[in-house]
Amino acid sequence: MMEIEELKKESKFWQVPARGVWEWAFMRVGFALVAWWSLPSMAAMSVLQEQPYPTGLANLIDLTFFADPDVYRFCYYLFCGALLVYVSGFFLPLALPLAASMHIGMITLYNSQGATHHAYQLVSLILLAQWLVCWTPYVWRLLGKSAIVLPVGLKWRDYMVWYSLQVIAAAYVIAGVIKLMRSKGLWIVQSPNLAVQLMKTNAQNYHDKLFVDVEFEQRAVVAQFMIDNPNVTRLFLGGGLMIELLAFLLLVNRVWALVVGIFILALHWGIDMTMGLNFKYQMTVVAIFLVNVPFWTGWLGKKLVGGKDDALLK
Repeated sequence: MMEIEELKKESKFWQVPARGVWEWAFMRVGFALVAWWSLPSMAAMSVLQEQPYPTGLANLIDLTFFADPDVYRFCYYLFCGALLVYVSGFFLPLALPLAASMHIGMITLYNSQGATHHAYQLVSLILLAQWLVCWTPYVWRLLGKSAIVLPVGLKWRDYMVWYSLQVIAAAYVIAGVIKLMRSKGLWIVQSPNLAVQLMKTNAQNYHDKLFVDVEFEQRAVVAQFMIDNPNVTRLFLGGGLMIELLAFLLLVNRVWALVVGIFILALHWGIDMTMGLNFKYQMTVVAIFLVNVPFWTGWLGKKLVGGKDDALLK
């Protein structure tokens, strides 16, 4: 059984690690559930009869057909069918473009209403990344190129997971960089001003519900704490910024992916507890691809019984 240090050597820095059949299967099942969970409901889509502030594909295509209940129902079942095929592990070059197209199209319409939501984008991007990877060998052949020969011990599934990890890393690093760009490098210094955003959220929620709930009182307490303790606020929020900026370290190897994944989950949990902003889809995706409980459970089990973990990579 490999120790942690041996596992680091087995998965060399910045190189694509091999993924076992069962590890990839668990990832497919988990991610398919997240993709299905994140799809907007018919009720949410049916009111989107226009795209007044088009983003992305909406600048090229009128996506309001998704608001038609009959069209939505057809696309929903097509999406679910594609996810079931994806879970099976067969016909991925067919299943992934169908699932990715449906998800991207609906979310684009959802985001073309003047208030952009970024809760679903990580799911769309991973679907797109896996689609492009599984199409790569076929496109390569259509271009008249020689068949792509993968490094010994690696399969296309390993690259699908690898580029999914790259999407996750890029999403968090970009989020951190944008904070610095928008604040002209003063984000940590100005972070106590987020107390104003908390109170704005409280005001919005109050006008939605017309009563003060526990979350309202909790956010008010946090906002007051941020105002009274600006340096402590800068310390904690600055730590969150560093987690985002250093998220690329998850690509080093499995151990780093686990560590970064735990820190990202802690970051989102803290944001949820203090600001009431839920990142359930991001947290689930991070748990699936970074924390990767099935792999580490198997690794630990093999270690405890003194067996070999080679089977985890087959």
